[in-house]
Amino acid sequence: LSARISGDRLAALIPETDMDAAAGLADAGLEPGRLGPRDGLAFMSSLYGDILAHGLITVSDPFKVEILENDNLEFGRVVLAFDKSHYGRLHELILSLNSIR
Repeated sequence: LSARISGDRLAALIPETDMDAAAGLADAGLEPGRLGPRDGLAFMSSLYGDILAHGLITVSDPFKVEILENDNLEFGRVVLAFDKSHYGRLHELILSLNSIR
């Protein structure tokens, strides 16, 4: 998993083939098919809300700078406003994202 920061947003880059699983949180201990992509992200936001500066965890298009530099445009992005103080919890979030495959 690779990550990028743009302003106050951190984006975890995920191969497009894994985006449905990441958005649906298939490996988060939830019954398969019970949650849709938006519900999965809301669940992830509730699990990791303590590291969010504001807002929710979402899926995003590439950042403008990534488009200008043609940087990893083939990847999907799970984006959050990271509070820049809970790095241990960020590591847990990254491990969760890495386990979704």
